[in-house]
Amino acid sequence: MKVLGALLASLGCLHGALGLAAGFGLEFAIALFCVLAGIATMRATDFRFAKVIIVYFTTEALAGDLLAVAQNLELVPVQLEIRKLAAFVITVCVFSIATYAVTFIPIIRKIFAIADRYFLNKAPVRLPILGSVITEGSIGAALLWLIIAIQQLEVLWHVNISYATAAISDALQSYDQDKFWHALLIQFPLYMGPYIAAFVVSGVLGSVLGIRWRRTLTTDYEQRWLSAHTHYKMIVAGVAVDNPDQRIQEDIPRFIDGSHGGRLGLFKFVTGLIQNFSSLITFAILLWILSGNFKIGGYEIPGLLLWATFLYAALTTAATALVGRSLASLLFANQHYEANFRFGLARLREYSEQVALLASEPAERKTFNDQMNLIVKNLYAIIIKQSMLSAFTQTLSNINAYLPYIVLGGAYFTREVTLGTIMQSMVAFSAVNGALTYFTSYYVALADFGSSVKRLTSFDEAIAIASNEAISGSVRQSAGGTIELRTASVLLPNGEALSEPLTLTLRPNEDLILTGPSGSGKSTLFRLIAGVWPYWSGTLCKPEACNLLVLPQKPYIPTGSLLQAVCYPASPEVYDRAEVESVMAALGLDALIPDLALDDNWAHRLSGGEQQRLGVARALLAKPAWLFLDEATSAQDKANEDRIYQLLKVRLPKTTIVSIAHKERLVSRHDRHLQIEKNTAGRFTLHEAPRVGRTPDSTHRAVETLA
Repeated sequence: MKVLGALLASLGCLHGALGLAAGFGLEFAIALFCVLAGIATMRATDFRFAKVIIVYFTTEALAGDLLAVAQNLELVPVQLEIRKLAAFVITVCVFSIATYAVTFIPIIRKIFAIADRYFLNKAPVRLPILGSVITEGSIGAALLWLIIAIQQLEVLWHVNISYATAAISDALQSYDQDKFWHALLIQFPLYMGPYIAAFVVSGVLGSVLGIRWRRTLTTDYEQRWLSAHTHYKMIVAGVAVDNPDQRIQEDIPRFIDGSHGGRLGLFKFVTGLIQNFSSLITFAILLWILSGNFKIGGYEIPGLLLWATFLYAALTTAATALVGRSLASLLFANQHYEANFRFGLARLREYSEQVALLASEPAERKTFNDQMNLIVKNLYAIIIKQSMLSAFTQTLSNINAYLPYIVLGGAYFTREVTLGTIMQSMVAFSAVNGALTYFTSYYVALADFGSSVKRLTSFDEAIAIASNEAISGSVRQSAGGTIELRTASVLLPNGEALSEPLTLTLRPNEDLILTGPSGSGKSTLFRLIAGVWPYWSGTLCKPEACNLLVLPQKPYIPTGSLLQAVCYPASPEVYDRAEVESVMAALGLDALIPDLALDDNWAHRLSGGEQQRLGVARALLAKPAWLFLDEATSAQDKANEDRIYQLLKVRLPKTTIVSIAHKERLVSRHDRHLQIEKNTAGRFTLHEAPRVGRTPDSTHRAVETLA
């Protein structure tokens, strides 16, 4: 970057000296922009996405300025018109300078920071034909460069199409049949064919880039959301965002390419802006030439049509921004309301049995109606704003078609311009006006894009808060395979202590049960030991490779087959099918064995007791060194509960069991009993209860049969 920028700035200085010496003002302008673009390139250190764009245009500026200097020194046999060459060099320099300048705008910095997660992706990719290995980010940069280059060629061919259009119109005016058919059948297809091909190819390459970009961003958000239990910490910290699933599934593709449907994402916005600005410079020169020197009130006005276009675009842009200024906030609210409505419907499906048993369908309907009322009210507000915008933009669209006639009509009837000139002026006016009113045309799409950016950046901020603001004690390796708490206190996110300093030692092969009233902190203590509770102080000592499994009261049942649910979180290939069937049969789930390969909503199909036994099956398959049961058998009758604890002792003889339970009869199945209570200060403490003997396994033979 620095070398490239230095080369362009140095060449610009040389060109400036040559231009001043020869007295060429236009060449000095080229030199000035090259120096500025070179400085911007050297100073661009932030954001890989911005660097990719700057490098491309700085390289083009360097090549264009080299050609301009060579022409100035008469080192090339073919001389290009300096005006066209200057337009090209200045345009690409402006792109480099503008890209660097916008990196200082706070919202743009947030947008580029999201984009950089793809362009900084160092995942290796082997190219199928060449066999070489490059990074995913480099593939993205190459695709972006190629798309920009093709779109620049589209602009060139569009200009040539305008000349073909002018030739056809002039031939019609002069009744020149040979010229008409030559322009229509040879000249026009010669430029239209490559233009269409370039349009299709750039569209395909853009779709490929969008897919690769989306995969990287989706993986990035998934990893940061799921790693180190961040998704749980966001809830605990009180910074949980609404509908993270929607932000990952819907807002990421909207951020990249708008996800079709007339929307505008970062990729489409940047490439569209580049293409439109290129068209602006190219066709502005053409408009200047075509509109000639007109006199109004005795004053000669060079490039009248160009100035009329600028004025018209400025007025329409300002008016559009004024009419639709509140649309962005309405679209953001619409996404929020729609996501909440969808989540409520999905939640009813998940808890349909409980709703049916409570006969609470009227309450659910009221909730849905309230949510729908918010959606409808917001949609009507959007309709009002969009109808105002549509009426305004449609009016402008109709005026657009007649402005060249208004400006050049008089000149045509005085034979100062031909019909071909008017038709070519209309093409050029359309291109220039389209570029100048780019923001006006896509105002709604940009507002929608802004709402997606806001949702992703707020998601990033919530992840950062949950990841960085935890109040954690120190975790050390224990001696002798024990798990120890040393003066450890459980805290709230604000730092308030939930417990007194706790000292506790869990020894291998010494089963322990923890009892106490509801809400006394038993499950929170389990979360601390398991490493998911982020707010605590003191010291936690664990074995180096602490193979620990926690079974909650309500197990998580993933989507997919029953076999996947039983083996979760491991893959079904990890366990032998016969072992899975043996475990299920031992737990009384043998009736479900024929359905192991069946995909179903098992969280609804299985009863609460069956779901708990499925969770125990996971433990029997995983064989952890430590098994924490957080009321994991609360839905079982006495016979099934006895069976579960007996199976755990027989099949997992090396596993230490730590239980939370309210049932006193389970105390005798453990070697040690701890009670948790709240003191007068409202903080929970631990007390060692009198040691009790284990219940003898009088049914040992039956256990062996089950095992």
